Amino acid sequence: MRARRRSRELVKVTFVLDPLECHLSGTERVWAESFGLDRYRIKNTPFHVFGVSAEDIVIAREQEGRLVYVSVLLRGGHSTYRVVITEGMEHYFETHWRDLKRIGCSYEGGYSGGMYAIDVPPASDIYEVYGRLQLGAQAGVWTFEEGHCGHHRP
Repeated sequence: MRARRRSRELVKVTFVLDPLECHLSGTERVWAESFGLDRYRIKNTPFHVFGVSAEDIVIAREQEGRLVYVSVLLRGGHSTYRVVITEGMEHYFETHWRDLKRIGCSYEGGYSGGMYAIDVPPASDIYEVYGRLQLGAQAGVWTFEEGHCGHHRP
């Protein structure tokens, strides 16, 4: 009989942020998979954190009853971009999004304020992704920023 692999526990890791930034919050919490020994693999795309992407393995330690991010231990090769849809341009998002989806990107968000956190997996061409993001910005559909580029550049 084959042993079943136990799934790892999902927990929330807290990132401390500057509350004076546009997000107006002092923290962001993201899902992570616990590996023990203060190690966690990030399982969703951060909205406000810079320098961390999905699948990165980070170190976090318990402080005052919550897990707080300390540092990145190992990069997962993903990149993170954030777009904010221009008011009145929401109906154009899907048209511009199709090309990003075709090259492997996924997103979270769109709940309020028209912000989307975009995950770019390692197999996606980061230059093509960036070009598509620029096209959306040039068309006035969104503004965007890079949260973290985890792709290897030649």
